[in-house]
Amino acid sequence: VENFSGDYPHSIGGLLTDVDAIEFDDVNKGDVVTQDIHIMNPSGQYVTPVVMHLPTYLRAEFIPRTLGPKQAGVLHLTMNSRNLRLLGLNQANIYLSKNMGENVSEDKEIIVSSVLLPERTPLSEDESKKAPRLSLSANSVDMSKTMGKEKVKKNVLLKNEGNDVLEISAIQMFTKGIELTLPKRSLKPGESTKMKITGYIDILKKVKTRPRVLMITNDPDRQKVIIEIKK
Repeated sequence: VENFSGDYPHSIGGLLTDVDAIEFDDVNKGDVVTQDIHIMNPSGQYVTPVVMHLPTYLRAEFIPRTLGPKQAGVLHLTMNSRNLRLLGLNQANIYLSKNMGENVSEDKEIIVSSVLLPERTPLSEDESKKAPRLSLSANSVDMSKTMGKEKVKKNVLLKNEGNDVLEISAIQMFTKGIELTLPKRSLKPGESTKMKITGYIDILKKVKTRPRVLMITNDPDRQKVIIEIKK
């Protein structure tokens, strides 16, 4: 804790924190991973922080357990991917408060996102040559130039440049304010399809985390595909 030299730009539940959202990225089934949130007690009283509404796959630990006036500490968040049921994006809203017994409210909210990938299975050279290969016309779309529009529409072309059928098993959005349509989730070798992405500008301006589209595929080199949304 003494070695943390960053800032505490966020006020959550009466505490100051260095982040207001956590992402467990590229987690394979079976992994157990930890991320830290640095916290500081800005008040003149002793507090014993708690985290409310923890899902079963998350565990929270505070060090030290009690914070004195102006004292800093760390919240360790540990995720056990064995308790996640769905591949792809899993999100939970947890709530940080100074003491036990406080009510849940929006000013205490921390968004926790995790992207769960299938267990890795090594491929032989022959299997790798026969695998599907996803190609995208763009890895990001720019919705920042709205020209006063309420919504912006963009297209991304998906093509299978491999030698086996490409399967898109999951398509998810990290935030509100995005809608998409994808005519085909299964592409034969050489086949393509067009993803249509619609962004609602007023909603996108208010979201805490980065707007993105997530796809889970059976391309061994691109199990997870992210399309960034520039707002």
